[in-house]
Amino acid sequence: ATGGGYTYVEIEADGGKKWIAGPETHVKEGDTVQWQGGSMMYNFTSKALNRKFDQILFVSGIYPAK
Repeated sequence: ATGGGYTYVEIEADGGKKWIAGPETHVKEGDTVQWQGGSMMYNFTSKALNRKFDQILFVSGIYPAK
């Protein structure tokens, strides 16, 4: 999902599902991605998506995995 200048991506990593957010980029369901950097936010509410995330990792970039 995209909103407020960010792309929000639900990923599967470390045996579970997690959310990351980074600068707007094109990602479609089923894509394998990698990311750079990150700062964890807890109880974050996205006004653009009208959704609260228990935890979400804000990253400096989301890229197709090589």
